[in-house]
Amino acid sequence: IYNPKSEMGLLRYLVVRVAEPSDRVMVVFVTTEEGYNEMHHLAKFIQQAVPEVAVVAQNINNSSGNVIFGHKDRAITKAQTLRAYVGNKSFNLSPHSFFQVNSGAARIIYEKVRELAALKGTERVIDVYCGIGGISLFLADRAREVVGIEFVEAAVADATENAALNRAGNCRFEAGDAVHLIDEIGEEGGAELIVLNPPRKGCDEKVLHSVAAIKPPRIIYVSCSPETLARDLDILSRLGYRTLEVHPVDMFPQTIHVEDVVLLERREA
Repeated sequence: IYNPKSEMGLLRYLVVRVAEPSDRVMVVFVTTEEGYNEMHHLAKFIQQAVPEVAVVAQNINNSSGNVIFGHKDRAITKAQTLRAYVGNKSFNLSPHSFFQVNSGAARIIYEKVRELAALKGTERVIDVYCGIGGISLFLADRAREVVGIEFVEAAVADATENAALNRAGNCRFEAGDAVHLIDEIGEEGGAELIVLNPPRKGCDEKVLHSVAAIKPPRIIYVSCSPETLARDLDILSRLGYRTLEVHPVDMFPQTIHVEDVVLLERREA
């Protein structure tokens, strides 16, 4: 077992993901070095003991600090991705894809975003911090075009694959700096709706300024941190947006964690 103080040891994390409704399982060993032969034998043992395990993978993370995943994945089983379903959408999950642990609550969030979006089929939507494309794909059926923006290139690759899987030809995904990409899309004609789904630290203030600069009539903000949500809503208020609705979702019952889906609209000048 890896000791973060001495930086010695092989196994840093064991990540287990269960895909609903199939209950198929992915097991990811996060290690400091490859050790492929040992992982290969261990994968065989796990699959014999637990038939539901469909994917076993290794992620190599030899960095310091407490980041879970490194940049290199190694497939140990023939199957390399796990198929998960949220509502009527399918998602292929790679070993370090970010995906909501509570898929039932994820469906509630995605459906609430779609309801608040109230799309008519003529709108362009920008999905900032799109991850593997969950919200984008839930909106694609009702939008003219959905453009997903994400800094992590591997997530964009997953999102592109998931769009093809769901035959969402009006979705495209771009990897890179959010401010730069939002500015580019603004020059292409802007968007009628922008969705913000940042990590716990919230949005970079420059991102909020870029969003406000292209003047979308509506913004939907999906937050996993009430503290950073309050901060960012205050910034958006000063940039000309007012909060209309806030919908909390109990993502992890019996804990303090809550997700909020917020609808904002642009105030008239």
